[in-house]
Amino acid sequence: MKITGATQEQVIKSEFRSILGRASEMTKVADKKKIRARHNYKGEGKLQPKEVKSRVMVDGELVYTRRVHKKGMWVNRKKRVVNVYSSSTNSWSKKQKGNYWDPNKINPKFKKLKAIFKKQLDYALSQVGQSKATWVYIAKKLGGNSTKLGSYKVPAYVAKVKLPRRLKDKLKVKFGQNPLDYFVEVNNSGDTANNSGSGARGAMEFAFDGRKKFYSMNLSKGVFNTTKKALRAYPELRIELDP
Repeated sequence: MKITGATQEQVIKSEFRSILGRASEMTKVADKKKIRARHNYKGEGKLQPKEVKSRVMVDGELVYTRRVHKKGMWVNRKKRVVNVYSSSTNSWSKKQKGNYWDPNKINPKFKKLKAIFKKQLDYALSQVGQSKATWVYIAKKLGGNSTKLGSYKVPAYVAKVKLPRRLKDKLKVKFGQNPLDYFVEVNNSGDTANNSGSGARGAMEFAFDGRKKFYSMNLSKGVFNTTKKALRAYPELRIELDP
């Protein structure tokens, strides 16, 4: 604060943005191979690999994908009367013929499922950086550059992630009101951040502890003795000159 002229609020926010940047950098992306395997639906019935989603909503109905085969369906056709000969009675009789089973006809429900799986796959692949993006979203609420957090430059695929509303509702930021005791409190309770596969929780803890050690090290090295050294170590901070 002394050498840059920044307020306590600006210093704490800029430091927290650097922490969030490091947390985002260390958070893992989703496994594209697993995502593709989960959506690789072929209509194989019970032979379907266990990795493939087992239930999907189709026209408001929950469909068990293992029960829907690609081929084979009952075909509806206009009923007609035909003459049928019976050898047991040695006579002809009239019978109605209607629906019939066609083992080679493509099941229309399979086509719907295939289209749904394709749409869900495209969306899932566009969200591989979702856990990383939760930290970037929180950082935006702190203000400042949205493409660079400290020394961390946000990758394009993370910047393009559009977080769903249900996830945004779980990303909270609270600011302290008393300037003598200013604080920033964040709450990332989204499933993507807490999922052990992404390692987001551990990334935040590591980034926070690392930043504290970085500050202590700079104190011991006299970084705060000159403006030039301080601004090199803390790129989020800027000096504002009076006109």
